[in-house]
Amino acid sequence: MKTHQAIDSRSLAMARAIVKKSILSNKERWQIYRKFQKHDTFGCYAHGLGPETAVLPRHWKDRLVVISNANTRGVKGYCLHPVDVAASKLAAGRERDIEYVRVLKKKKLIQDEKTRSIVQRELPAEVAQRITTLLESL
Repeated sequence: MKTHQAIDSRSLAMARAIVKKSILSNKERWQIYRKFQKHDTFGCYAHGLGPETAVLPRHWKDRLVVISNANTRGVKGYCLHPVDVAASKLAAGRERDIEYVRVLKKKKLIQDEKTRSIVQRELPAEVAQRITTLLESL
């Protein structure tokens, strides 16, 4: 895992927070939401998800990005690497997810070749094909 000492709000907002070991209940997730509602504490809100929620490449845990700096007041946030976010969103295939990946590409937060390589190595062939086709159409 990489540790970033500073990250801008835009990048943090783009990341999907992953709660370490996904041990939070729905009630606890709601409490976190209420605590950080409307960006009151850190200037953004990251929705904590469990890994069972999304289709993710096999080695996503190896690419987690740790966010911890003065803005987080010492709290560590475990965020998906943009490539894993893109794979998950393209697997979901909703229009809003496809648009999200389009922005990731436009902002150069992901590169087609790296994303394609990870997807083809780490996901089942039919899922990888669907993601690759969508990626190439953007």
